[in-house]
Formats: sequence, structure tokens, C-alpha cells
Amino acid sequence: MSFLNEEYPDLMWDGEEKLPLIVSFGAGVDSTAVLVEMHNRGIRPDYIIFSDTGAERPDIYAHIERVNKWLSTVDFPQVSMVVNLKGGKPFTLLDHVTKYKDFPSLAYGFKSCSIEYKIRPVERFIKNQGIDRNIQVIGYGTGEIDRAIKALGSAQKIRDKKKRESTKMKMRVLWFPLIDWKLNRDQCKELSKTV
Repeated sequence: MSFLNEEYPDLMWDGEEKLPLIVSFGAGVDSTAVLVEMHNRGIRPDYIIFSDTGAERPDIYAHIERVNKWLSTVDFPQVSMVVNLKGGKPFTLLDHVTKYKDFPSLAYGFKSCSIEYKIRPVERFIKNQGIDRNIQVIGYGTGEIDRAIKALGSAQKIRDKKKRESTKMKMRVLWFPLIDWKLNRDQCKELSKTV
């Protein structure tokens, strides 16, 4: 399923240059396990990005602080916090509720909330770094293979659309290391405890 395998360091190259390795960090068990196992395997990310909706629980922010301390000890980059912008200014989930007097679409079973508050801020961060080709690391576990397949399908639809529109196509390879490494939820919990 993945474009990458155990010979990962040799596959970071597209033939011309090293592709930046960007971890989408959700601040949970799985994404923390990804970082720990990357360290264990000698794989260093270029960026670690957390999309802050502005409505995270206090324990999430405390966990990010813990992870940042650990990242310093293993010479990994710190977690970059990104937020949704509207009119060039931060616009959080709470701002949405206050302004529109309703809940975001996720409360009604739709996903535009995830796109607006999680995906677009990461894409904007990557673009602002001048990166147009990268490997995006996503911490879907072995129990989430269906989500990984769906993400790969969505990425392919975007590539196909850009080809049809003849726009400059960005290369983004999705990598699901927990699936590649066959790490189950219990193993991820144990890895996460080491931070």
C-alpha cells in the first residue's frame, strides 16, 4: 500500500534531490508512536506539523510540550503549530461557532471542517516553506487501513484534476509508517509512553 518500505532512506530521493519528510502530528498515541519509531529507525523528519483548531483540550497542549522536550533530546525539529486563517487572521473553531451561531460541519457528519481547520493550514505551511514536493507522514495505524486507502484515493483525484487543468503539479507522497511497520494499537501505546 505504501510508496515506501524498509529501505526508506534510499527512497527519499526523487532522482534529483532529497524530498522533505513532513510528519502530520495529531498529538495522539499513533502520531507520537510514529515519531518514536522514526527515531528508533534512524529516520529524521524535516518538519513536524500540528494543526491547532483553537479548541483542543488542555492535555493535548501539555502533550505537545512533552513531545517538544523529547524532540530536543533526539535532535528532531520542534512541532510547528499551524492555524486556519480567514482574511489573513487566525480563525478557530470557536470563532466559527461565535460568528455563525452553529457548529462546524463535522458535527453534522461532513468533513469540510477537517479540510478547513486541519488540512489547509498544513498545506499553507508547506507552501510557505517553498516546498512543492514532499513525503507526508500520516499516523494511521494497522486498524485504519481503510482511511489510508481513502487518503490515497483522494490524493490521486487531486493529481488527476491538476493534470486536467494543466496546473503545476505538486508531488506529495503519502506514507503510513505504522501500517508499513505493522505496529498495532498496543505497540503504539507502549512507544508513546517513552516520550
